[in-house]
Amino acid sequence: MDFSRESYRERLRTFSASKWFGKPANLSPLKVALHGWHCIKENTLACQCCNAIVYTSIDSRLGSEMRSKAADMILDKIRNGHKVKCMWAGSPSPKSFAEIPSNTQQIAAEVASRVAILKK
Repeated sequence: MDFSRESYRERLRTFSASKWFGKPANLSPLKVALHGWHCIKENTLACQCCNAIVYTSIDSRLGSEMRSKAADMILDKIRNGHKVKCMWAGSPSPKSFAEIPSNTQQIAAEVASRVAILKK
């Protein structure tokens, strides 16, 4: 468990369409994984560091305003739901981890880094 880009990608791989669907953009896997959460089952997040659990179900029968309020409440839990001494409490991964690289040099550097790892 660390703050590396590879650790972020490992958390991101725990999300799937069958476990994480119908969420607004502010609860995208890209954003949730920044805060150290793994998706362990449908609508359920867990921190492997502090063992905190966050339930994220939003009733599809709610109107858009109530769905938005529910999403905001869940986002608050994602940001603040870790236990006090957890390394993720107040220390998310860099936002750049969730961004798509905008220049080819950065992409080329990441590909070269992955190839070097695979050659080991």
